[in-house]
Amino acid sequence: MEVCYHCGRQLYAVDKCPHCGLTFCEKHMHPDAHMCLAFAKQRERRGEAFFLGIELCVFAMVAGSIYFLTHVVGAA
Repeated sequence: MEVCYHCGRQLYAVDKCPHCGLTFCEKHMHPDAHMCLAFAKQRERRGEAFFLGIELCVFAMVAGSIYFLTHVVGAA
C-alpha cells in the first residue's frame, strides 16, 4: 500500500505530483503543501525567462531610441 511521502498516511487512492512524481495524500498534493522542489525549479526557470524577455524588450527600446535620436532627429 502506498503512503503519503510527506506525512506517511496510508493512501487508498494513489495521487502523484505531476512535477516531482512522488505520492501524496489530498492534504499534501498541492506543490506548495509538500514544498515541491521540482515545481519550485520550474517556477524559477519561468521567472528567469520572463525577466530575460523584459531585458530584451528594454534593450530594443533603448537601441531604437538611440537610432531615432542619432539618425532622424540628428539629421534634421
